Amino acid sequence: MASLTTEGVRRVASLQKEDGRYFLMTLLNMDFDEDRDLKPGILLDYLYNAIMFAVQKGFPWPNVVLVARFSEELLEETMGITITEAIGMLKKKCDQYQYTMKPKQFKLLVNYFLETFFKHYRLYQFVLLEVREIDQTIHNLEVYVPQKPLALKDGTEADVWIYQKRISELNETENQLQAEMLFLRQTSQLESE
Repeated sequence: MASLTTEGVRRVASLQKEDGRYFLMTLLNMDFDEDRDLKPGILLDYLYNAIMFAVQKGFPWPNVVLVARFSEELLEETMGITITEAIGMLKKKCDQYQYTMKPKQFKLLVNYFLETFFKHYRLYQFVLLEVREIDQTIHNLEVYVPQKPLALKDGTEADVWIYQKRISELNETENQLQAEMLFLRQTSQLESE
């Protein structure tokens, strides 16, 4: 987490979500395939969401970096322990960080973690700690995009299009009947000879 700077988090916050996540991934020197390995992606989302929370609540940029550090340390130190022990760990973290930001901001931060991280604590534990067998099938599909539609001025109205379609269907039916009539005439001529 030492690689995060105020400029880095400012840039992450200024980008759209996907671009911001990607930039955060490069700042943290994380390199992974999100389709094959979900754990780093979940960790990245966890950190990105904590950073964006601090930005949206108007934390000063140095405090946004502290929020990211706090988030990562809390996650690392609570892995594999019960929720009761994890809340005790949160209290210790609060004692460590309480004078690094304004009390109102610190209260917002603690409430954020209680409402997000601790609300889904067991899920985080399961996803980040359990070893799962990956059973994926990956297919490469060729995608054919539709042709560029005509300009509206070159198009036809719905009623006219329906009429033209009906005419073409009638023409097909007429051609089919004429072919059948020709076939019947030829077979009757062959029979009469």
